[in-house]
Amino acid sequence: MHTVTFGLPFNGVVPLWHEDGLITWHQSDIDLAEVLGLGLVEEREITEGAPAGWSERVEVGRLMGNILELKAITPTGKRAIKDVGAGARIGISDPLPYQEAMGEFFDADAFSVHIARMLLRGARDGLLTVFTLHESGNPQTHHLLSVSSTLDELGYMYFHLVTMVDMTEVPSWAGYSKSDGVTSLDMSINYSDLLGRAEINGVETAGEALDAGKLISFVRPAVDALLKPGFPFALGASVFGPRQA
Repeated sequence: MHTVTFGLPFNGVVPLWHEDGLITWHQSDIDLAEVLGLGLVEEREITEGAPAGWSERVEVGRLMGNILELKAITPTGKRAIKDVGAGARIGISDPLPYQEAMGEFFDADAFSVHIARMLLRGARDGLLTVFTLHESGNPQTHHLLSVSSTLDELGYMYFHLVTMVDMTEVPSWAGYSKSDGVTSLDMSINYSDLLGRAEINGVETAGEALDAGKLISFVRPAVDALLKPGFPFALGASVFGPRQA
């Protein structure tokens, strides 16, 4: 059994980063986009290279053959990851070539909803979310996009996007600022503006839930930056926040 970290899920596939820098791609028994990147899974805290008083946090799991073991970040962890003792064991496929993992169609909508939910988590917890591009066999990562975020008492969320990718001609980045090769963009939205009627089995209920279409529209600038290099199968993420006690 060895420790792995996670790439961004896509098309029902999760990339695993191994300790030697190797990337493998796997289908799993559950949709890991419903679990990863949302503050539910045990994290490794890294203080090296982080600002004073802060740390980088990376989600981790343990891999043994075709079993991926995940632990909840707290005893109140939700969804598939409820046992902070032994952890939840999830079956995964044998490694897939990335071409097979990508298939003929990239589900950009599902990917966008996942990225939006990650940014909402960042705003809720006052975190800096950093997205990186990986190369299999190389433990070094390449910075792609940073998103700092805050949430005020009225439910407004403020996001500051920073990238070295040239986004100057991308429509979703209208209003950008650029300095010394770095492009930045500010966004804000009220949480309530992302809600729509909740549905159960296709039937509307009286409650509200996050609306997929609104999430996709809101997160487009971030997704456009992440997909600009053209390697959606090799993206990872971590968060920076105040050092944990």
